[in-house]
Amino acid sequence: MGRGRLRGGCFTRSCRGHRTAIDRFNFTTPIGVGSPLVSEFEPFLDVIDRSLRDSAEAFWDQALVIQIYNGEIRSKNEKIEFIKSIEFDANLTKFYLGVNSGQHYFAINREFKTDGRSLKQIHPNLSEFEITIAMQALALINWHESHTNCARCGNPTKVVAHGWIRECEID
Repeated sequence: MGRGRLRGGCFTRSCRGHRTAIDRFNFTTPIGVGSPLVSEFEPFLDVIDRSLRDSAEAFWDQALVIQIYNGEIRSKNEKIEFIKSIEFDANLTKFYLGVNSGQHYFAINREFKTDGRSLKQIHPNLSEFEITIAMQALALINWHESHTNCARCGNPTKVVAHGWIRECEID
């Protein structure tokens, strides 16, 4: 079927198989187009290459992970704490963020016992790239938390395509 635009800027595609996908992820969704923070970083939004997402599983062993829980980012010394993927179970639900300069990045939505901060709290200490990837991780995880059921039939959906598609469990 055709494309539709949901409130907030996410582009979705619904098809016979009750799939919902983000065809083009819009980083400005959480803040809003035209806000000073987004406008300042718009040139950096294409720095992350997601073209390898279909083979993302192959990159898990060498990836860095952003851990997020309840809107907070695992941090250390007021900066994002990028964790080596080997510290996590390979079977957990993970979201492929992309690759930058040969380094692959994933996000996970899992409780942590260390320090956590909101992006608003730590953004003054981050590079443009770190802000960009953190915004992407937060937006993707928030999308998954708020779209747990099929828009057509109301049944639960599951994460596929390394976090970029949710698929109805019934169909």
